[in-house]
Amino acid sequence: MLTIRRFTCENQSRGCVTDERAPRFGFSLDSDRPGAALKRAVLTVNGWRTETADQIAVPYGGAPLVPFTRYTAKLTAVDDAGEEARGELEFETGRLDTPGAARWISDGTYSFTEKRVSPVPMTFRKTFALRGEVRQAKVYATAMGIYALTLNGGAVGEDYFTPGFTSYETNLQYQTYDVTELLRQDNTLTAVVAGGWAVGSFVFTRKNRVTADRQALLLELRLTYADGTQEVIGTDETWQVTEEGPCGRRTYTTGRCTTPRRRGPGGTPPQWSGCGWTPPSGRPTAPRCGPTRCSHPFPAPRWGTVRCTTSARTSPGWCASGSGERGDRRWWCATPRSSTRTAP
Repeated sequence: MLTIRRFTCENQSRGCVTDERAPRFGFSLDSDRPGAALKRAVLTVNGWRTETADQIAVPYGGAPLVPFTRYTAKLTAVDDAGEEARGELEFETGRLDTPGAARWISDGTYSFTEKRVSPVPMTFRKTFALRGEVRQAKVYATAMGIYALTLNGGAVGEDYFTPGFTSYETNLQYQTYDVTELLRQDNTLTAVVAGGWAVGSFVFTRKNRVTADRQALLLELRLTYADGTQEVIGTDETWQVTEEGPCGRRTYTTGRCTTPRRRGPGGTPPQWSGCGWTPPSGRPTAPRCGPTRCSHPFPAPRWGTVRCTTSARTSPGWCASGSGERGDRRWWCATPRSSTRTAP
């Protein structure tokens, strides 16, 4: 019997979100018949159909794909004895060339000059209310540093070390999360951003601030209401920030250290600094590598205000990027899906 062992879009068999306009498909087969060989395969996506004998990197050649849309790919494989195997998968398009509503934000007052150490994590927060019944809500997020998200105290995603290790000067991966079930009428979205590979110390020399002088966050929450209208909530000057949040240390080597809520003299809440935004040099694009699972909720203290400034280093915003296989420097992920590392 002929069976499909694995069917992938952009090297992922599930959960694929891609910015490729011509995503590539691949598959592998199993057969209990000795010497079985593929005769032909038929791939159907979005009304487009192709017949091929290739099993690796078969490019999509149909009508242009629409941003933020879910598609189904169907595969029929036939071997040299006429046996058939069928399979299908779902994949989703990312931003493609959609202009972003978000702006890079960071604490403009924070700086550190120490060598061989990582910066204090920045904790960002946004509160918002819904305008009606929500059909779908998705977060698109990335950071200069490593980040973890919570919505109303619930963990967003299961990933460690997002957005992952990449060439920040040219490509900065973003992640997509469905947060529909975490929404309430009044909501609080929190992001903790630590130094990671972009700002924190790493390798045997413990070098820090390799790509940026401090952390930054870029995030969009796209809400689709039951009546079909949409709302986009992006990072901007309405967000709040602090370095006195509950996460006292977060790096990919030491894991996460959560401290009791810090208090000032007499038990007063901590002081909060202003915030500015600096566009980092990375270019956000959907990743091609499997995530490393983890996330944790964080309690939130009292918040200050955000102020925005501009920087001439690069132009901020979202963009798609070129292609690359898993294992290429442009797409390499720090830790594979099967990693057993856990954060404390």
